[in-house]
Amino acid sequence: MVLSLALLVLRPSVGAPLQVRPGPAIKGDLYVAPGGRDTWSGTLAEANAGGSDGPFATLERARDVARNLVRAGAGRDILVLVRGGEFELDRALRFGPADGGTERHSITFATYPGERTSYGWMAAKR
Repeated sequence: MVLSLALLVLRPSVGAPLQVRPGPAIKGDLYVAPGGRDTWSGTLAEANAGGSDGPFATLERARDVARNLVRAGAGRDILVLVRGGEFELDRALRFGPADGGTERHSITFATYPGERTSYGWMAAKR
C-alpha cells in the first residue's frame, strides 16, 4: 500500500489545515529526505558539501525531535518539510497528543513545496 502525503497538521484545537504551496522559499525547522540520516541535525534541506549534516531519514526521527522542541518550550510553530521521493516504513508511524504542539503553536508535517512524496508499507521482518 502506498500513501501520498500532501499535508499533515497536528493541532490540539480543530481549525482549518495549513496550506503549504510552492512559492518564495519556505524555511522549515526540520527536514526529512530519502538519503538523509537520522544521526544528522535534520535542520538542512539537503546534505551539506562535506556530507556531515543534512535532513533526517525518517518521519519518526523528525516527529521525536519536533516533540522535544515543543517540550523544551520552542515558543513557535514547528514546520517539518518532507522532501520528494519514496519512503518505506516497516512499522506503523504513530502520532499522539504529545505531537500536536500546544494551544498556541502547532507542529506541521508537509511535503516540500513542488515535490511529491509517497510512503509504502511492507511486512515487518521478525
